[in-house]
Amino acid sequence: MANALFGNGSHMSVRRLTPEDAEAVREVRLEGLKNHPENFGADHDDEAAHPIEWWRVRIGHPAGAGFGAWIDGQLAGIISIGQEQQKKHRHQGSIGGFYVRPQFRGRGVGDALMKAALEEAAKRVEHVTLTVTASNEGAVRLYERNGFKTVGRLVASIRVDGVDHDELSMHRRVSVSD
Repeated sequence: MANALFGNGSHMSVRRLTPEDAEAVREVRLEGLKNHPENFGADHDDEAAHPIEWWRVRIGHPAGAGFGAWIDGQLAGIISIGQEQQKKHRHQGSIGGFYVRPQFRGRGVGDALMKAALEEAAKRVEHVTLTVTASNEGAVRLYERNGFKTVGRLVASIRVDGVDHDELSMHRRVSVSD
């Protein structure tokens, strides 16, 4: 998919994830859930309890696609695109599971992952939605930079350790007519 060479000689490639990537994906996903629980609807302990086979099946599910950014052999970040399966909703997709490890931020990883997800989404659906914790300003800026518009606010949508966090609902068209 996408490849980039950084000034320090590091190389980034973005590609579709396969079930063989399950262990690396699990490590990155659990890191995000543990270190930033307010930014995800999923819970670290719930996902950590799943066996590796569950992760392989999840990555290979035909209703969606996951992408990973690899820098010098390390999985730097992940993103997924899902497509609704009910007949009246199949034109809709969603972005989720998006996380870039801290040591790789500020290097274009997030934008490269988003580009890959949006390219895949355009093959499947007419528009995509996502939710983002309202206080996650960096993520909000990244989504806006990639064409997403805020369409609503979900008040007290996530509760972590007794603290409520609002989420923004964001939308972007990806159809050929755009």
